[in-house]
Amino acid sequence: MLDPVKCFDLSNIRLAYSTFRTMSHIGEVVIDDDKCVIQTRRWVEHEFVTRELMDDVEVNFLIATVHLGMRLVNDEQDKGGESDESAEEGDPIYVIEAGFVAEFKVVCEEFDEESLQDFTSKNAPHVVWPFWRQHVCGTLQSASLPVVQVPLMAKVREPRPSALAPTLAQPQ
Repeated sequence: MLDPVKCFDLSNIRLAYSTFRTMSHIGEVVIDDDKCVIQTRRWVEHEFVTRELMDDVEVNFLIATVHLGMRLVNDEQDKGGESDESAEEGDPIYVIEAGFVAEFKVVCEEFDEESLQDFTSKNAPHVVWPFWRQHVCGTLQSASLPVVQVPLMAKVREPRPSALAPTLAQPQ
């Protein structure tokens, strides 16, 4: 069994979707960094597709969609307590979500399902992470909101797509 990293060549990265929502009176809110908490989430889905290239050659691709989300809440909301007047009924101050597609050309098929899961859950997020950081920065700048520095990617934990499900909807 080969290392799955040797079985795939990165072919393309693209933005699949993006959403940005703020509370309705965001222009009146003073964002106090000491009283706010950033919550994040991440999960990956993958599929294989076959594409016909020039000269009628069929090539297999691994398509990994990395779903990312980030929201700013006041620290009382983060603790599960009552929110103050800076938030509407517990709504986050803002929510940014995006899905990035990383396309990998399959160069060998000597991998098992466990190796594939490991590759997509760890490597695909690392590949799209710089695009996510730039997306967050650009979105917040365009909204005239304080720009938070998205840190370098932390160690991947087991995927939990429902971690923020009540507020961050998964794409259909």
